[in-house]
Amino acid sequence: MDIEYLYATARQNEQIWRQFQQLELDTLACRHWQGLFDMLFVTLPNRMGFCAVELAFFDPNRRIQNSLLRQLGTLDRYRACLHFLPSLPASLQSLHVLAAHELALSRYASGMHLPLRKQKQIFGYLRLFASADHRFDQHSATDFIEHYSAILAAAVELVLQTEEIERLAYEDPLTQVRNRRGMTQAFDAQLARSCRQEKPLGVVLLDLDHFKAINDSHGHATGDRTLVHFCAIARSCLRPFDYLGRMGGEEFLIILPDCDTQAVLRVVERLRQLVQQTYFFNDLQQPFNITVSGGWGSVAAKEYSLEEVMAKLDKALYKAKQQGRNRINPVKF
Repeated sequence: MDIEYLYATARQNEQIWRQFQQLELDTLACRHWQGLFDMLFVTLPNRMGFCAVELAFFDPNRRIQNSLLRQLGTLDRYRACLHFLPSLPASLQSLHVLAAHELALSRYASGMHLPLRKQKQIFGYLRLFASADHRFDQHSATDFIEHYSAILAAAVELVLQTEEIERLAYEDPLTQVRNRRGMTQAFDAQLARSCRQEKPLGVVLLDLDHFKAINDSHGHATGDRTLVHFCAIARSCLRPFDYLGRMGGEEFLIILPDCDTQAVLRVVERLRQLVQQTYFFNDLQQPFNITVSGGWGSVAAKEYSLEEVMAKLDKALYKAKQQGRNRINPVKF
């Protein structure tokens, strides 16, 4: 009887070990937040029989949160299972079975708290929940899940580094909006999505009027600040999942998913008026105003290259310049 029990226990442990080993490999293979979160919040509970998984980060410099927002646009989908901690009390820095007061706000019977460490520093925690009272208790073996928390901590850092490397490759260093390569990638992805879902895709090409005169009159440092300030204004008019990119010099492209002509027109007019009404400042804190000219349109569910779209928008932009500037002309696609 004892031998049979030991044999069955050994087989069960081997099965659990193999499951965790595969989970570790799959987790380390994640290179983007969406994949990592699918692994944590869907795959892990399904494979291991947990009811829920909770993840929290102590992120005082917002490195993780900013990376998440850049890649996902919004965190609304994860509000119930993803948290950011204002501080990291000592009570959260050690592995332990969740006490009754820690389970009080959940509907689960037992749970395990696992700190996440990077170079011996705690930067968050993973919590696993179960409906059975004794799934996690003082006698539970924790070797597997403790090791998995170390794997998860390494995976978080890999995802962060990957996102940051990709951002540097696709981001304009001055304005911190997308560069031409980044906008090409965004356009191709969003147009493919637009075609699949038969939804329109708004596009806007803008150029700052008389920008050379700003550099000549106020200096290139003022010109650089003007570009940065313009991008801040543009972002304030856009949704989190819209795209803004610097195509070169003082020329910017905006991509607006799921926007028909009326929606695009509202965005461009609001942006044009806001730029016109905003004061910019030179090195002596002397104010000046700028305006923008451009072209806009809504691409129907049809295959276009970015070059074709840019060519049409550029013609409208050139016409706006000829008409006296401070206008954004429509384009038919």
